[in-house]
Amino acid sequence: MSNPFAPGGWAAYALRPLANRLLRNGGPYVVRVLTGPGAGVQLPIYPRTEKFYWTGLHERHVQRTITKCLKPGMIFWDIGAHIGFMSFIAARIVGPRGQVHAFEALPSNVARLKRAVQLNGFSNVTVHNLAVAASSGIRRFFPHGSSLMGSLTRENGGEAISVQSRTMDELSASLGSPGLVKIDVEGAEVEILEGGKNILATGVPLIIEISEQFERCRSLLPGYKLEHLAKIDWLCLR
Repeated sequence: MSNPFAPGGWAAYALRPLANRLLRNGGPYVVRVLTGPGAGVQLPIYPRTEKFYWTGLHERHVQRTITKCLKPGMIFWDIGAHIGFMSFIAARIVGPRGQVHAFEALPSNVARLKRAVQLNGFSNVTVHNLAVAASSGIRRFFPHGSSLMGSLTRENGGEAISVQSRTMDELSASLGSPGLVKIDVEGAEVEILEGGKNILATGVPLIIEISEQFERCRSLLPGYKLEHLAKIDWLCLR
C-alpha cells in the first residue's frame, strides 16, 4: 500500500495548505536539509515555496542517480544548479579530490548559491554565473515568478536580462571533462546539447530533464541509451 504522506500522496496534498500557513513568509532563511543524502546541508531558502529542499524530498530519483553514478575523485557538472541542492550532494560524494562545477544564470540564485557554498565550507564547489548554451556570448535570459523556472528559451512575461553564455565543449576545454552532467534548464535542453557535440561524442553520462523537443534531443544523443527515471527526467548512458 502506498504511503499517503509521501510526495504526491493524498495526505501530503491535503496537508499542504496547513503547512504553508505554518511556515514563515519572506526570506531567504537558512535551514538544514532534514533527510536524504543532503541531510545536514545548510541552504538559504524561501520556506513556503522551497520546503522540498528543507525536507530533502526534492527530485529523489535524481538524488538516487547521482549517488549511484558518482565516485570519489570524479568531476560533476550541475547545469541549472539553482541554489546548489544537487551540487552539494555531489560535493559530498566526490570529496576533496573531486570537483563540482555549478552553472547558474540568474544572479539572485547565484547569490544564494555562493552563500550556501560558504555556509557549508565546500571548497570543491566552483560557482559559474553563466548560461550553458549552443554558442558563447551574451544572451537574453527570461526570469520567472519561480526562481526555478527561468529559461533561455521561454519568454515568461517578465523583463529579460542579459547573461553570459558558454558551450559545453568550450567549458570542457578549460575545466576538464566531467564524469557526470546534470542538466535542468527549463526548455533549453536542445541549446545545451547542440553546444556539446564533442563532449557528447565521448559518451559522458547525463541526467537530463527533457521538457521539450524530445525527438530533437534524442537525435543529438546518438549511441546513448535513455533510461526513464521519472516524469521528464532521463539518465543517458552509452
